[in-house]
Amino acid sequence: MTAGPGGHSFSSTAGDSRGSLEAPVGPTTCIAENRQRYVDELVRFLRIPSISSRSENQPDMLRAAEFLRAEMERLGMKAGIFPTAGHPIVFGEWLEAGPGAPTVLVYGHYDVQPVDPLELWTSPPFEPVVRDGNVYGRGAVDDKGQVWLHLKAFEAWRLAGRPPVNMKMLVEGEEEVGSANLGPFLEKASAARWTTRPTRSATSSRS
Repeated sequence: MTAGPGGHSFSSTAGDSRGSLEAPVGPTTCIAENRQRYVDELVRFLRIPSISSRSENQPDMLRAAEFLRAEMERLGMKAGIFPTAGHPIVFGEWLEAGPGAPTVLVYGHYDVQPVDPLELWTSPPFEPVVRDGNVYGRGAVDDKGQVWLHLKAFEAWRLAGRPPVNMKMLVEGEEEVGSANLGPFLEKASAARWTTRPTRSATSSRS
């Protein structure tokens, strides 16, 4: 079992999150039942000022990467943080749908743009708020919100039983500054057939 930012912790075996005597519940129902928790988790993610273009935010970049790794592991993925020459890449995978099932690869990024000019913000950029059913904060649209959406969709499928596809998720920290280290990382990973061992934590070095 693993624990992370969210609620239920899953074992590494798919389909064990509900008892066999319970009536089947679809992923849409699971999303509706957990909607507020999902929003609360996203707000926590958005509070991390992971601005990739500013050296003073480097500790926040590492915090954001660790936040994602922990959540991937909580959902039963094999996940790790991979250092690059710049900001780290987070990669997670869940392959228990079996070799005959399709594999979905999700790309995203956890870095965000600077927030100037601050006077144009209705509310502080790293103090997310919900107004009229929408979440407002830096990264809510580009791209932390979409990253979290994919993770929560995967979680809903796990709560409902076994996801019908294998899942791989790659989230980088340099999209907003040109993704200079993504290509070299992919080339190295491809040459190693994705057997590169991840680190448990990162060190200094769009969808």
